[in-house]
Amino acid sequence: MTKDSWGEYKRLRDAALDGRIAEEEVKLLESFVLDHDAMRRDYAEHAHQQASLKWNAISSLGSPLGQTVQPTESQRDLLVQEKRSWRRSVAYVLSLATAVLVTLGFAGLLAKDDSASQFAMITSSEACRWGECTVATSEGQPIGAGRLRLKNGIATLRFPNVNVTLEGRVDLQIVDEDECLLYGGRVVANVEQGGEGFVIRTPTAIFIDRGTTFGVNVAPSGTSDLSVFKGRVDVNHLQTREETSVRENERIRASADSLAPVGPDNSISPPKASGVGVPVHISTAFGDGDDAYVAAGDVAPSKPSEIALLVKKPAKSNPGQWYAPWRRKAFMRFDLSTVKEAEILSAALQLQGVYTNRGFATMMPDARFAVYGVTDESQDEWSSADIDWLNSPANDGDQLMVDQDSVVLLGRFTVPQSNPEGSFEISGDALVEFLSNDENAKVTMILIPETVGDAGESYVHGFASKRHPNLPAPTLRLSVK
Repeated sequence: MTKDSWGEYKRLRDAALDGRIAEEEVKLLESFVLDHDAMRRDYAEHAHQQASLKWNAISSLGSPLGQTVQPTESQRDLLVQEKRSWRRSVAYVLSLATAVLVTLGFAGLLAKDDSASQFAMITSSEACRWGECTVATSEGQPIGAGRLRLKNGIATLRFPNVNVTLEGRVDLQIVDEDECLLYGGRVVANVEQGGEGFVIRTPTAIFIDRGTTFGVNVAPSGTSDLSVFKGRVDVNHLQTREETSVRENERIRASADSLAPVGPDNSISPPKASGVGVPVHISTAFGDGDDAYVAAGDVAPSKPSEIALLVKKPAKSNPGQWYAPWRRKAFMRFDLSTVKEAEILSAALQLQGVYTNRGFATMMPDARFAVYGVTDESQDEWSSADIDWLNSPANDGDQLMVDQDSVVLLGRFTVPQSNPEGSFEISGDALVEFLSNDENAKVTMILIPETVGDAGESYVHGFASKRHPNLPAPTLRLSVK
């Protein structure tokens, strides 16, 4: 059974169920239904559903109307005509469905078609821990449409001519043999010959394979990154209806409101500014950018940047000490060389939260964070390799606060207790002014937590750094001219 024949069958099925099938098409529909197990079951299920809906509609046209408003003579004639039309449609639907069942035997049909509706299976799994799923998660067991929620591990899902590998936290809806819906997480699709046209939908875009190997990563915010390793993928943006194609070694990001190409450094490569209102995205991974976090303590140990920028304001365990153990703040430097001569019209700083598995979220309420810009440009020359609490930019001696003479407040945001993995941002005039006043084509920003967690092991928040393997680094989203 080819995709073309399946598509033709669906067209004929819908026409029959709607009562608009041509006489010359009836025999073709019957041949499809009688010759193919999957089509037999599909038609029987749709026929039953359609018939039930229509009979319910017919039964609702009688006494309830008479109890409220009596129809006119012309309205009664119209109702009679509608009933007759619907009954003819239902009669045809039921007659063909009955012919299918009688010809093949009802029990035999269901036995055959259980396997026909199961078009996929998990072929391998490694260290997998599954959440609530609506289909079987055992290796080698056929499955059909349903929901898979993978908490951690790696699993490979086999469709006809397509392998989809789920990596770590993944929430995936299997729609049919040609389509799935990725609500969140990271998957890699390897499409073999005959599998072209396979679709992965996300909250922001539709990715249509044209014979490729490609990866999709959906952040908690719904922002979807597509990476094409081989071949070509067509992209349809849901909000703007923009369409484009992404080819080998290219990447694209579908946010809620736009599509934008992504560079190999996991940031959107900023072009030289030109024209009016040009979007420019600059991450800490671009050029001379950098990011790191530091921890407070008696000896202020160096904390080189990991894949996550860890930040926390814990409660003091000793009222007499100047620091709270394991207090952390983060630093971000952005290279503005590509927009040095441009006018910045708008700006937003975007941070991607990550799950750190450090501490308990129930001990940390909704947490507020402040972002400061360092105005003393002589302090922009720091490195994630050797930064520590005492030598970090705008540090006020051995105190917890920043030197207010060296910084300006750019904005605040709140991370809800229930979703520390969201996408967060600040924007506004203060950020635009800070960036516009820069003179050395570099800016440093400091991320400081302002909410204190409960005493003990309260949650440690984290945001993706430039070293994160698949999530976006801290990014400035600018509009310039």
